Amino acid sequence: QLDGLVGEGDSSLELIIRSDSHLAELIQNNIRTIFIEAIASSGIRGGVNFQASPANFVDIPDPEVANNVGLEV
Repeated sequence: QLDGLVGEGDSSLELIIRSDSHLAELIQNNIRTIFIEAIASSGIRGGVNFQASPANFVDIPDPEVANNVGLEV
């Protein structure tokens, strides 16, 4: 699961990557490198955090099952 926290007015983005199991250090470092290169070209600040076991996934109900219309935040 990918979650992004955008700072209000300060051009920042914090990315949280949640997974059921721990990602290998090499994979985490590769993701960090890609993220750093992407934000450097866009002019924003930010960082990447990883969560696993338990990943604390955000449960988003299926709108067809829950009979909800729209986006829940």
